[in-house]
Amino acid sequence: MYNTYLHEVKNVKTIANKKSIHYRRLKRFDVLCIGNKDKLIFPVESGYEDIRYYVCNEELLDIIHAAHIETGHGGRDRINHMLKKKFKNINVEAINVYLKMCETCQKKHSIPKKDSLLNRYCIMK
Repeated sequence: MYNTYLHEVKNVKTIANKKSIHYRRLKRFDVLCIGNKDKLIFPVESGYEDIRYYVCNEELLDIIHAAHIETGHGGRDRINHMLKKKFKNINVEAINVYLKMCETCQKKHSIPKKDSLLNRYCIMK
């Protein structure tokens, strides 16, 4: 899908008579050439310098992994907050899938809390 949008946006820029679908693509996507590689980005408005990239599926888990490690095995909200600054199409569902695969975080969450409701129930019995 990423490559399809990339080619569409590049082609739409050269079309003289644009249709509504073309204007929608240009409003949502732009192409940035870095070296000899084209990247799909969210169009940058005047006055803003932050570039937000679209991520292809092959890079998605690597980017989430890097953010997860950088936040010190941070949770969903910390990772999402960090990634929203630089990337456009990384959603909470993808972050949740990654967090379920992180063994360190699963071990951390499987330890029962001292003052949990289950412990209170066991003490009362």
